[in-house]
Amino acid sequence: METPAVLYHYVSLDTLALILHNRTIRFSRLDKVDDPQEQHSADSQNLGKMKLVSCWTSSDEESIPMWREYAGAECGVRIQMKSHPFRRYSVSTESLNKLSSEAVLNALGGSFDGLHLPLEEFWDKDYFFFETARNINMLHKVEYTNDESLLFPKVISTFGNGGVEAKILALGVHKAAAWSYQQE
Repeated sequence: METPAVLYHYVSLDTLALILHNRTIRFSRLDKVDDPQEQHSADSQNLGKMKLVSCWTSSDEESIPMWREYAGAECGVRIQMKSHPFRRYSVSTESLNKLSSEAVLNALGGSFDGLHLPLEEFWDKDYFFFETARNINMLHKVEYTNDESLLFPKVISTFGNGGVEAKILALGVHKAAAWSYQQE
């Protein structure tokens, strides 16, 4: 996918006030977005609470349904932001020295460049450290389809040693064709 230069988001004036006051963009759990099917997979019904999303469109053409649905019937705005607004962090030797050697060795082979948060904040706030914390291509265009194998992907794998993996990145990538007006 070619990355668009800018993205658009329809919001109410109240939401705009919160964005400006807090200087933040809110990410929502996938189980809290408008399409309840997005959180479901073929093998689990509740992994959506583990994935955070913020829904935008790259369409520079305004959408009446989007105005009505997200900006409010009487008054709202369509905001614009560059496609990659987030600061990227590298890790200094000094930062690594603050962490235990065991933590450094166990986290992604000790490679930390390109984080979306300073490394110390992952440990200070007890965040789980996933590869997606470094994923440079955070954007994906939603594909609209009625193919149930895509709408409800198999995301859970088990290993011979008893391990289990859930590929939550596969959730929220496809939506039913009825939602195609959103052009996410």
